[in-house]
Amino acid sequence: CSSLTNVAITGGMTSIARYAFANCSNLRSIVLPSGLTNVGEAAFAGCSSLASIVLPDGLTNIGDAAFSGCSSLDSITLPAGLTNLGSEVFYNCIRLTHISIPNAVEMIGQSAFAYCWNLTTATIGNGLKSIPIGLFQSCSSLVEVTIGDAVTAINADAFAGCSGLTNLSIPKAVTTIGENAFARCTSLLTVSVPSGVVSIGR
Repeated sequence: CSSLTNVAITGGMTSIARYAFANCSNLRSIVLPSGLTNVGEAAFAGCSSLASIVLPDGLTNIGDAAFSGCSSLDSITLPAGLTNLGSEVFYNCIRLTHISIPNAVEMIGQSAFAYCWNLTTATIGNGLKSIPIGLFQSCSSLVEVTIGDAVTAINADAFAGCSGLTNLSIPKAVTTIGENAFARCTSLLTVSVPSGVVSIGR
């Protein structure tokens, strides 16, 4: 599909199949149907010319690596009703600058935003209880993170390689911090660790 540049999906479609538009390297724009609830695994992976996409309000699930390698994508708004983000869903989206994870999101797979080099700010909503492995790994431009109050665990490598991060406030509910969670955070000056933390990895 290397010659495909624009797609408009209309009608009653509720799900986009896995790998549906994967590696359509010249795809620049796509219009999704309002009734869409699911974007399948790697559906738009490798669409390196895709600069923006509007996700419909009814979307509840985005599968593993759905937008991985969309290297021209500089912004994305996640709908308020979204409940699940797969692993590596925005992996290596190197132009993405900001992400806000809605309060309805209860599950995020590992490395969802890893290697988003230009990501500067991130907000994690109040629905997520565990920050997954490698969530923001090697997001070297990340300088501001707001973590929701429901988080009880920060898993391994969650912020590893976030070399621009200077300060981080960890919510009071957190009890465990995994191995290398803040490894190679070379600019980190202060971390507020709550008294309820009982385990910190090496």
